[in-house]
Amino acid sequence: MLDNYLVGDVILFSIGEAVLSLREEIETFALKMLSRPGQTSDFRRRIVAEAGIGPDTRVIDVATAVGGMAFAAAEKSHSVTAIDTSEERIKIAKADPRANNIGFRVMDAANTDFQDKAFDMALVVLGLHEMTTPGAKAALKEARRIAKKLVVVEFGLDKWPLFWSFFRYALALLEPPGFLKFTRHNIAGLIEEAGWKIDQEHAKFPFVTYVCT
Repeated sequence: MLDNYLVGDVILFSIGEAVLSLREEIETFALKMLSRPGQTSDFRRRIVAEAGIGPDTRVIDVATAVGGMAFAAAEKSHSVTAIDTSEERIKIAKADPRANNIGFRVMDAANTDFQDKAFDMALVVLGLHEMTTPGAKAALKEARRIAKKLVVVEFGLDKWPLFWSFFRYALALLEPPGFLKFTRHNIAGLIEEAGWKIDQEHAKFPFVTYVCT
C-alpha cells in the first residue's frame, strides 16, 4: 500500500512539474511577442514617465523577464541594467537588437552583487507576484540597499478588491505556485515593510504604480 502511495505521489509531482513547465513556456512566448523590436507599449512608456527616468538616471530593472521594461527605460536612460533568475529569458532579451546598451545578467533579485546605492532607481514591474512572498520581501529589501529610489508596478489588489476576489483564481492558473498567497498581502504594506516610503501612487485599472524613496 505504501508503495502505491509513493507511486501516486511521483505521478502527481510529475504532472505538476509538466503543468508548471508548460505555463512558463506559454508565459515566455507571450512576453517575447509583447517585447518585439519597435513595440514598446504605451503602458511601459507611462511607467518611465511616472518614474521620472532621464538620460543620467542609473536604472536597474528587477525581474526583467525578456527585457520589455528595460528596453523602455533605455529609450530615456543611458545606463540600464536588467536582471532575472531565468537564463532562458535573459538569453531572449540579449538577442534583441535593442540590447546592445543594456547590461542583462542572470541574478537573484534578493541577493545581488551590486554595491550599495549603485543605482538611482530600481524598477520592479509586475515582478513581485512572480516571487514567493518571502522572496518578494527580500527583493524589496535588496532594492533598498542598491538603489536610491524604487518604482513598483503591481496588480491593484487593494484598489479593486471585488474584481480581484474573483479574478485572482482564474489568474492563478497562469501564475507560479504561491500566487494566491501573495494576493492576500497588501502591496503597499510589503513595500513599506522593506523600509521604503511611498511618495506617489498612480492607479489605472488593473495596475497600481508606487513611486518610493
